[in-house]
Amino acid sequence: LALNAESAHAIKQVVDIPVICVGRINTPRVAEFVLETDKADMVSMGRALHADPEMPNKARAGDLEDIAPCIACNIGCIGTVVQGKHATCIVNPAAGREREMALVPVDKPKHVLVAGGGPAGLEAARVAALRGHKVTLCEKEEKLGGQSNIASVPPFMQEISQLIQYLSTQARKAGVQVELGKEVTPELIDERKPDVLIVATGAAPLIPEALKGVDRDNVVTAWEVLAGHEASLAGKVVIVGGGLVGCETADFLAQTTDNLGVAPTHVTILEMRDRLALDGNSEARHLLMDRLREKQVDIMLKSKADEIVEGGVLFTKDGHEVSVQGAEYVILATGAKSADNLSAAARDKGL
Repeated sequence: LALNAESAHAIKQVVDIPVICVGRINTPRVAEFVLETDKADMVSMGRALHADPEMPNKARAGDLEDIAPCIACNIGCIGTVVQGKHATCIVNPAAGREREMALVPVDKPKHVLVAGGGPAGLEAARVAALRGHKVTLCEKEEKLGGQSNIASVPPFMQEISQLIQYLSTQARKAGVQVELGKEVTPELIDERKPDVLIVATGAAPLIPEALKGVDRDNVVTAWEVLAGHEASLAGKVVIVGGGLVGCETADFLAQTTDNLGVAPTHVTILEMRDRLALDGNSEARHLLMDRLREKQVDIMLKSKADEIVEGGVLFTKDGHEVSVQGAEYVILATGAKSADNLSAAARDKGL
């Protein structure tokens, strides 16, 4: 945070004009720290005000828990602009569309049942409640957050957890009734009889059933590893899939300062394409690649996994059959699929 503060301070020592500091100054507390420690005379905020344009007013009123946090994902702001598209924000869906997405009170409140307590479910519940609906949100796990809880585990991803804290607080303050450890089933729909069902049950790991040996005991998913599976303590692993999930999992495993195992884990990534993490934004991708190189992660590009065996993976690279041996676990990071077993049943019930 405030990564340019020391540079601003050094410049301030040799000039006699006001110095403004910018760069990851994303909360009122960070801004006050920069000013109170005399690092700069003023601070500038960009993405933080994109996430919540009302931040200064909320800070003045002391409503710090109501400030939507910028989580530095760069997906909706920088990521879309560099593609020639309009800026958006995954934390603030109304960014740039404030009139279109203004929260208008409803004439006839309905009973809304939300299935899933991840970011999508919490945001949907919050908005519905603010518009005047009676909203119940059911989450099958014992805590809110969904995939965000594991997405915040890899290095430099911790700010993601702030989003769940914010959305949980806002949903509660909007009057949403939250039920943890409660899965929405067709039977529960019959019991609660909602007027509307919002399905926000997210996704599940995509398991490549055609890959031989995928059902072996030494196979786990990246999701399980980030959630605390013992594979995170292994001495050597192979990750099948070099997208963002696979690369961030490798970043987490390959160094003891990030993964609290007894020793560094030797990681090999197998990726079919010719580059890694193509689903990530370019601003963060090159930093991630630098870390993987520094942590000596073995990267095998244009490599197709053929079979998972005891101690490793057989794969094809440049038309040749190759293998990685000596691995305690094979970690699947092969994508995700929709986890929706409710929509069809709800339609059958006329919802």
